[in-house]
Amino acid sequence: MNITNFIVEVLKSGKNVEVNGIGTFSAKNAAAYYDAEKGIFYPDRTTAAFSNETVGDDSVIDQIAKRECVSRDIADKMWQSYVLALQEKLQQQGSHTFIGLGTLVRCADGYAFTADPALNLSGNAEHPIKNVNHYDNNEANPFDAFDSSMQVVDNAEDIP
Repeated sequence: MNITNFIVEVLKSGKNVEVNGIGTFSAKNAAAYYDAEKGIFYPDRTTAAFSNETVGDDSVIDQIAKRECVSRDIADKMWQSYVLALQEKLQQQGSHTFIGLGTLVRCADGYAFTADPALNLSGNAEHPIKNVNHYDNNEANPFDAFDSSMQVVDNAEDIP
Protein backbone atom coordinates (compact mmCIF):
# COMPACT_ATOMS: atom_id res chain seq x y z
CA MET A 1 0.00 0.00 0.00
CA ASN A 2 1.42 3.37 -1.03
CA ILE A 3 -0.29 6.21 0.82
CA THR A 4 1.14 8.82 -1.56
CA ASN A 5 -0.77 7.15 -4.41
CA PHE A 6 -4.00 7.49 -2.41
CA ILE A 7 -3.26 11.17 -1.77
CA VAL A 8 -2.67 11.75 -5.51
CA GLU A 9 -5.88 9.86 -6.44
CA VAL A 10 -7.95 11.98 -4.07
CA LEU A 11 -6.37 15.19 -5.41
CA LYS A 12 -7.06 14.08 -9.00
CA SER A 13 -10.72 13.63 -8.08
CA GLY A 14 -10.84 17.29 -7.05
CA LYS A 15 -11.05 16.67 -3.30
CA ASN A 16 -8.69 17.86 -0.60
CA VAL A 17 -6.47 15.65 1.54
CA GLU A 18 -6.26 16.73 5.15
CA VAL A 19 -3.37 15.47 7.25
CA ASN A 20 -4.34 15.90 10.91
CA GLY A 21 -2.07 18.27 12.80
CA ILE A 22 -0.15 19.20 9.65
CA GLY A 23 -2.39 20.76 7.00
CA THR A 24 -4.33 20.20 3.81
CA PHE A 25 -3.27 19.33 0.26
CA SER A 26 -5.42 20.53 -2.63
CA ALA A 27 -5.29 20.60 -6.42
CA LYS A 28 -4.29 23.94 -7.96
CA ASN A 29 -4.26 25.09 -11.57
CA ALA A 30 -0.91 26.32 -12.83
CA ALA A 31 -1.20 28.54 -15.91
CA ALA A 32 0.97 27.99 -18.96
CA TYR A 33 4.03 30.20 -19.17
CA TYR A 34 7.10 30.81 -21.26
CA ASP A 35 10.58 31.12 -19.73
CA ALA A 36 12.25 33.38 -22.30
CA GLU A 37 15.68 33.06 -20.66
CA LYS A 38 15.70 29.27 -21.01
CA GLY A 39 13.54 29.14 -24.16
CA ILE A 40 11.10 26.68 -22.55
CA PHE A 41 7.32 26.73 -22.82
CA TYR A 42 5.47 25.11 -19.90
CA PRO A 43 1.86 24.14 -20.74
CA ASP A 44 -0.92 24.60 -18.22
CA ARG A 45 -1.38 21.79 -15.72
CA THR A 46 -2.89 20.95 -12.37
CA THR A 47 -0.45 20.70 -9.51
CA ALA A 48 -0.68 20.33 -5.74
CA ALA A 49 -0.87 23.12 -3.19
CA PHE A 50 -0.65 22.98 0.59
CA SER A 51 -2.21 24.98 3.40
CA ASN A 52 -1.47 24.74 7.10
CA GLU A 53 -5.23 25.01 7.72
CA THR A 54 -7.38 21.95 8.39
CA VAL A 55 -11.13 21.68 7.82
CA GLY A 56 -12.04 18.12 8.81
CA ASP A 57 -11.95 16.55 5.33
CA ASP A 58 -11.36 12.79 5.43
CA SER A 59 -11.84 11.86 1.76
CA VAL A 60 -8.56 9.96 1.75
CA ILE A 61 -9.98 7.46 4.26
CA ASP A 62 -12.77 6.54 1.82
CA GLN A 63 -10.17 6.07 -0.93
CA ILE A 64 -8.05 3.79 1.27
CA ALA A 65 -11.11 1.73 2.26
CA LYS A 66 -12.16 1.36 -1.38
CA ARG A 67 -8.72 0.45 -2.76
CA GLU A 68 -7.63 -1.82 0.08
CA CYS A 69 -11.06 -3.52 0.43
CA VAL A 70 -11.27 -2.79 4.15
CA SER A 71 -13.90 -1.17 6.34
CA ARG A 72 -13.86 2.57 6.80
CA ASP A 73 -12.88 2.02 10.44
CA ILE A 74 -9.81 -0.01 9.44
CA ALA A 75 -8.93 2.55 6.73
CA ASP A 76 -9.17 5.32 9.35
CA LYS A 77 -6.75 3.41 11.61
CA MET A 78 -4.36 2.90 8.69
CA TRP A 79 -4.50 6.62 7.86
CA GLN A 80 -4.00 7.69 11.49
CA SER A 81 -1.01 5.36 11.79
CA TYR A 82 0.48 6.92 8.65
CA VAL A 83 -0.17 10.45 9.92
CA LEU A 84 1.50 9.72 13.27
CA ALA A 85 4.56 8.29 11.49
CA LEU A 86 4.67 11.34 9.20
CA GLN A 87 4.42 13.74 12.15
CA GLU A 88 7.25 11.91 13.90
CA LYS A 89 9.44 12.01 10.79
CA LEU A 90 8.78 15.73 10.28
CA GLN A 91 9.61 16.36 13.94
CA GLN A 92 12.87 14.41 13.77
CA GLN A 93 14.10 15.07 10.22
CA GLY A 94 12.31 18.30 9.35
CA SER A 95 11.05 17.16 5.94
CA HIS A 96 9.39 14.39 3.99
CA THR A 97 9.36 13.77 0.24
CA PHE A 98 6.17 12.25 -1.16
CA ILE A 99 7.50 10.48 -4.27
CA GLY A 100 5.88 12.02 -7.35
CA LEU A 101 3.99 14.64 -5.31
CA GLY A 102 6.51 16.95 -3.66
CA THR A 103 8.35 17.79 -0.46
CA LEU A 104 6.89 18.97 2.84
CA VAL A 105 9.27 20.89 5.13
CA ARG A 106 8.76 21.90 8.72
CA CYS A 107 9.30 25.61 9.31
CA ALA A 108 8.80 28.08 12.15
CA ASP A 109 5.14 28.85 11.38
CA GLY A 110 4.00 25.37 10.31
CA TYR A 111 4.91 23.60 7.10
CA ALA A 112 5.88 24.59 3.57
CA PHE A 113 5.29 22.42 0.52
CA THR A 114 7.04 22.38 -2.85
CA ALA A 115 5.27 20.36 -5.54
CA ASP A 116 7.26 17.99 -7.74
CA PRO A 117 7.95 19.95 -10.97
CA ALA A 118 6.77 16.99 -13.07
CA LEU A 119 3.46 16.64 -11.19
CA ASN A 120 0.40 17.01 -13.39
CA LEU A 121 -2.83 15.98 -11.69
CA SER A 122 -4.96 16.90 -14.71
CA GLY A 123 -3.59 13.92 -16.61
CA ASN A 124 -2.91 15.72 -19.88
CA ALA A 125 0.21 14.40 -21.53
CA GLU A 126 1.71 17.73 -22.49
CA HIS A 127 5.32 18.24 -21.44
CA PRO A 128 7.52 21.35 -21.40
CA ILE A 129 8.94 22.22 -24.82
CA LYS A 130 12.57 23.34 -25.19
CA ASN A 131 14.00 25.70 -27.80
CA VAL A 132 10.74 27.56 -28.38
CA ASN A 133 11.25 30.64 -30.49
CA HIS A 134 8.99 33.62 -30.30
CA TYR A 135 8.24 36.44 -32.68
CA ASP A 136 10.07 39.69 -32.07
CA ASN A 137 8.50 42.75 -33.70
CA ASN A 138 11.96 44.08 -34.51
CA GLU A 139 12.97 41.16 -36.73
CA ALA A 140 13.33 41.90 -40.44
CA ASN A 141 11.71 38.60 -41.41
CA PRO A 142 9.19 37.45 -38.76
CA PHE A 143 9.20 33.89 -40.14
CA ASP A 144 12.89 33.41 -39.25
CA ALA A 145 11.90 32.88 -35.60
CA PHE A 146 9.70 29.93 -36.54
CA ASP A 147 11.98 28.09 -38.94
CA SER A 148 14.03 26.22 -36.31
CA SER A 149 12.77 23.01 -34.70
CA MET A 150 11.37 22.62 -31.20
CA GLN A 151 12.15 19.76 -28.81
CA VAL A 152 9.52 18.19 -26.52
CA VAL A 153 10.77 17.33 -23.04
CA ASP A 154 9.66 13.92 -21.77
CA ASN A 155 10.85 14.46 -18.23
CA ALA A 156 11.09 17.72 -16.26
CA GLU A 157 14.47 16.55 -14.98
CA ASP A 158 15.80 16.89 -18.55
CA ILE A 159 15.30 20.65 -18.45
CA PRO A 160 18.55 22.52 -17.74
